[in-house]
Amino acid sequence: MIGQLCLLLKTLRGAFPRRATFEWFVVAVFGFIVRLDHHGVSSSIRWLRILPNSYEGFLAFFRSEALKYEQILAHWLVLISRHGAVRTRAGAFILIGDGIKVAKEAECMPGVKRLHQVSENSGKAPWILGHHFGVIGMLAANREKTFCVPVVAELHEGAEALRHLQQKDVERTGAERYTVCTLMASLAKTVAMKLKEPCMVVLDAYFAVGPVFKVVKTLLGSQGQQLLNIITRAKNNIVAYEEQPQAYSGRGRPPKYGKRIKLEEFFSTRAEDFSSVTVRAIIQRSARW
Repeated sequence: MIGQLCLLLKTLRGAFPRRATFEWFVVAVFGFIVRLDHHGVSSSIRWLRILPNSYEGFLAFFRSEALKYEQILAHWLVLISRHGAVRTRAGAFILIGDGIKVAKEAECMPGVKRLHQVSENSGKAPWILGHHFGVIGMLAANREKTFCVPVVAELHEGAEALRHLQQKDVERTGAERYTVCTLMASLAKTVAMKLKEPCMVVLDAYFAVGPVFKVVKTLLGSQGQQLLNIITRAKNNIVAYEEQPQAYSGRGRPPKYGKRIKLEEFFSTRAEDFSSVTVRAIIQRSARW
């Protein structure tokens, strides 16, 4: 396993302009693997038995300008896409996105805020202090099983100052406003832009909102084709409006939209207008890992 991991890490050498930065990157990766506690850089130093006077140098690695996260992401995507990535019958990569909330004990840690957990598990507290991450992975497979390989993760709540410091653009909707949903769509868009090939991102119903589709719609290929599509479940409360509002002669502002229509009711009131089909998943596997 260590031999295979070393071969994979060697393919990322081109993402680092300096050899010393790459060597510290390898140390950091092995530190994340072998440590059994989570106390920051000191955990990796303790479990890898690194000299204690290397702490400052190890800490400076994560703040170094030679650490180019965008280049690491590009190389990592190339590695996954060439070894084991799953494609649809049309040749599109399959991305999987979701959010995760991680509880933190330190209230003054950057990005930590009060988060609400929506879960049916009674063992989870309804409110926690922690980080809210948005994560995008790519579907991969071998002869035995199919699994999701993590690609990129970033803070999606309480990180406005951090994103400004990193000079990251965000997809805004409305009057200069962005949400957790648009940040997830922007993250998926970034991954698809790095791949430069058609992609399909699978999201849960929480992200089935209009601004997400608007963000994804802006990503086009060189020939004007859509590079990113969304697969999700529509919410039960989705409604539509007729184009022309009814005539209004009363007081106050006239209605902006027409009659409100609940789409869920169509499946029962107009069932004869729908036809049933059977969906068969056909995927193509790349070379084995």
